[in-house]
Amino acid sequence: MVLPSILIASLGATHAPFQAPLFDSRAGAGSGQWQLIHVLADGCACSNRVRAYLKQRPGIDGVRERLVPVDGASRLRLANLSMEISAAPLLIVVAPDGRVRYAGGYSQRRDAQDGFHDREILAKLSRGSAVEPLPVYGCATSRQMRARLDPFGLKALLER
Repeated sequence: MVLPSILIASLGATHAPFQAPLFDSRAGAGSGQWQLIHVLADGCACSNRVRAYLKQRPGIDGVRERLVPVDGASRLRLANLSMEISAAPLLIVVAPDGRVRYAGGYSQRRDAQDGFHDREILAKLSRGSAVEPLPVYGCATSRQMRARLDPFGLKALLER
């Protein structure tokens, strides 16, 4: 009874809602345009859903978008940003002045049945509205977070 419970908890914990990273909103010099940075983890089903969504949706006029793969890295250094990344997929929105205006998830629900809200988040931010970060549902990206969620390494054993 104990072993199946540990196994189920280990698998579920790797796709738990993570806290959005803390960031310094004074990211640096701006690019003069809005930026969407999509931080995705290879081998993560949640990141793969976001990747598939981004492939099928048209680009956003006047907005620079980047896909940033993470693989075991815990810090993101990009576009004058430096922040701890503990999970992916993660959406980061940078304003034209270079300030990070949003760092969080894409949807309200773990299964993304409510859709992806990146365009809606950008629209609100560009109108000057504040946006509360959505939960980051996905996979742990740092070794420390993976070890904390799956201390026995059961997920890696089952994926072989």
